[in-house]
Amino acid sequence: MWFYRNILNAVPYWIRVVCVVFLVVYFGFPLSRACNRATKGFRLQDVCLSFPFDPQWEVDVPLSLEEERNVFHLLKQPFRFLASGGTSDVFLSEDGQYVLKFFKRYRLVPPFWIHWQWVQDLDPSIPAAIIARKEKQKSLQFTSYKLAAGSLKHQTGVLYLHLNPTTHIKQKIVLYDNIGVRHELIADRTAFALQKKVDRFAPYFKGLLTQNDRNKARDLLSQFAVILKERAQKGIRDGDITPGCNIGVLEGKLVMFDIDQMRYVQNPTQEKNLMLRDACHMMEWLQRRGETELATFLQEEIESL
Repeated sequence: MWFYRNILNAVPYWIRVVCVVFLVVYFGFPLSRACNRATKGFRLQDVCLSFPFDPQWEVDVPLSLEEERNVFHLLKQPFRFLASGGTSDVFLSEDGQYVLKFFKRYRLVPPFWIHWQWVQDLDPSIPAAIIARKEKQKSLQFTSYKLAAGSLKHQTGVLYLHLNPTTHIKQKIVLYDNIGVRHELIADRTAFALQKKVDRFAPYFKGLLTQNDRNKARDLLSQFAVILKERAQKGIRDGDITPGCNIGVLEGKLVMFDIDQMRYVQNPTQEKNLMLRDACHMMEWLQRRGETELATFLQEEIESL
C-alpha cells in the first residue's frame, strides 16, 4: 500500500484534481441520467413543497366534515407513481380510483443559487427577475387549481385541494416511486391535489367509433360543448384542451383532468369565440381522423348553445 501511496504523492496535485474531475464527469453523469430515467425524474425533495399561508389560495367552498373524513381516509392508502407531467408528478391510489398530484419545485421555487452573494453583486436584477417569474408561475398555476377545485369542481373530478399549510390532517402520505422505493410525506406540510382517476378520452372515443356507437360519441361531444359554454360564461379559458392528453371519461361523463392551464380572460370576447378557441384542438383531432361529420356536429352544438 505504501508503494501506491508514494506513487500517488509523486503525481502533481493539479493532475490529481483533473483526474478526479474527469472520473466524476465520465461516470457520474451517465449514472445520474440512468437513475433519472429509472425514476422518471421523480425526487422526493422536488415535491415536498410547503408555502407560507396565503388566504387567496383557500378554496372558496370548503369541504364538509364528512367529506373531509372521507378524503383523509382515502389518503391513508399508498400511492404508486403513475406519470410525470409538465407541472406535476402523479401517483395512483392502491385501489386505482384516485390520483394525487404534487407540484414540481423547479417551476414554482427560485433556484438556490440566486441567493449567493456573488450573484447579487454581479447583477441584482437577475435574482429579482427570476423570483418575479416564479411567483407569476405559482400564481397562474394555483389560480387554475383553485378554479378546478371550486367553481369547476364537477368538471374536473377534484376531491381535495391543499395549497396552504395546515395542522388538522395529522397523517403521512405514503408514496412508491417508479422503482418501488417507499417515501413518506407529511400531508399538512405539502401542497397537493386529490382527483378522481379517469379513462383517457382518445382511446375511449376511438373505441366508440370502432364499435360504430356514434350516438355515444355525439353525446360526449355535446357534453364537451356544455363544459365550454359554462367556462365561457365565467370568462375562463383553457388553451390546452387536447383530446389525447387533457380530457378523460368517468362513468360516461367527460372530466377535464388537466387543471393547470385555466385562467380568467381579462377582456372576454363573445362566448361563442371563447368556446371555439378552446375547442380548436378537438376539432383538429376529429378532422385528422377523418371525422368531418363529428367536427361539424361539435361546431353546430357550440353555435346552438
